[in-house]
Amino acid sequence: LRGLVAEISQVALPAITYDSQAPLAGVGLVMSVGAWATTNLDHLTAEFDQGVDPQQLDSGNAADGIKEFDYGEASPTFTLSGRKIALATYDPYADHLARTTRAIAVTYGSVAFNRLKFNVTNAYADQVRNSASQGFANWDVTYRLTDFTLQSD
Repeated sequence: LRGLVAEISQVALPAITYDSQAPLAGVGLVMSVGAWATTNLDHLTAEFDQGVDPQQLDSGNAADGIKEFDYGEASPTFTLSGRKIALATYDPYADHLARTTRAIAVTYGSVAFNRLKFNVTNAYADQVRNSASQGFANWDVTYRLTDFTLQSD
């Protein structure tokens, strides 16, 4: 190959801009599981697992070839590790044995358009374990979710 290389001229870099929106702070979290609420729910960790990765569903009828993304059959769980409170206030062992369902509500962040809300109408304690952290007794509870909404606003 043969050709001419044109003289390269200097070009100033465009101004670099950054998104000023801060990530959600993991403090001041509002959470409740039945009577185990923010005032007495001193949680250490909380994890939501939808149980399956979303799948792309293709379609020849769609303009871009993608009909939607869907979860298919899922088995979602919510695992919570928190300081133990008086059993008279909340007893996850009794919930586990009786298959009592509880509502779970979590609001992560407090500023509109930078907030995540997680709500479960019916969750039951599938596994309850004791653990310890910093010399205090904790519960590690895994809840099975029969329905949930995950909302970002």
